[in-house]
Amino acid sequence: MSVRDHQENEMSEDVKTIRIVTFHDDKAKFRMWAKKFISAGATRGYADLLSGDVVAPAHDEELDPDSEEDQMKIKAREANKKAYNDLILACEGETSFNIVDEAYSDRLPKGDARMAWEKLERKFMPDTSAHKVKLKGRFTQNVLKHWKKDPDDWFTSLETMRTRLYKMNHSISDEDLMIHIVHNLPKEYDDCIMEWERRIGNPRDPLTVDDLRDELGLKYDMILKRKNIRVKDEFDISDDGSDEEGQETALIAKAYKGRCYNCGNFGHKKANCPNKKKNQGTKNDNQCGGAAFQKANATHVASGATEKQIVGTTTKATRQMLVKRLMTRTLSCSFSIVKQSRKFWKNVRNTLSKRRLEMKRLMKKIAKAM
Repeated sequence: MSVRDHQENEMSEDVKTIRIVTFHDDKAKFRMWAKKFISAGATRGYADLLSGDVVAPAHDEELDPDSEEDQMKIKAREANKKAYNDLILACEGETSFNIVDEAYSDRLPKGDARMAWEKLERKFMPDTSAHKVKLKGRFTQNVLKHWKKDPDDWFTSLETMRTRLYKMNHSISDEDLMIHIVHNLPKEYDDCIMEWERRIGNPRDPLTVDDLRDELGLKYDMILKRKNIRVKDEFDISDDGSDEEGQETALIAKAYKGRCYNCGNFGHKKANCPNKKKNQGTKNDNQCGGAAFQKANATHVASGATEKQIVGTTTKATRQMLVKRLMTRTLSCSFSIVKQSRKFWKNVRNTLSKRRLEMKRLMKKIAKAM
């Protein structure tokens, strides 16, 4: 076997392993799917056919395998078969499958891949004037609404729309793109906007699109660092840029490992204590022994000691204060239970009294009737 035959065999084996990317009638994903399909078609030998650079001959045209010109036509015929079969397998949505299935003509009654491809592009990626206006409006309204969103992703979406508009014969210059970006940033970028505006169109110190993209990324990293954000993927941002109430505080604030001066539990401060309102009546008791308690807390919390270890190693005054606080909470809970119990039995007594009166009235009516 010659070296050329060996290379052709290797190429044929590689072609067999190419996976066909499927399409499910999602208009938003058609551009990405089309790009992947064309890339696979370049390897399988029919990318030029889909683009229109090569035309498949008619099915009844007789070709001479020994002629160089006819050999090219034979390859184009085979490429049309491969492309049409791959389109049939790739289009799993009902609309796209019907478009490919109906793409045939008198020249190619078994399927015209180029016709199918043109129909798919007209359906899922139209370039009419109405769609141009709509896409231009989407570009104008596309802003970075929240500082948590990565500006690089936003930048990419703007460049994608810019490329699509260019294919529709509507070009957006680099300067217009940068002006749109600079004027549609959240307030966290205000300290950089004036400098970027000065450099846009400045011949001495010009600002390029790549420079703006890099500086946006650096500024975004600085914002995350200032707000103590380490993991970007933890953000849950809706389309309007808002987040859940209290989520930003939970992500930004560092976890408190000390003891609460109000309830004595670990994991939160006195200002955020959930039992603060319940224990307002014991404010004076919380203050007594506070100096000894703070001293013990400062000594042991830093070492990572548990609550039992702290109680075992603190002074007698601190232990007495903790026991007193525990007894106060226990009594408060007991009084609450007793109060609720009294209210319950009072309602029971009132109900029984009403029933007794009703029985007496009923017995009197029965006696009169007899």
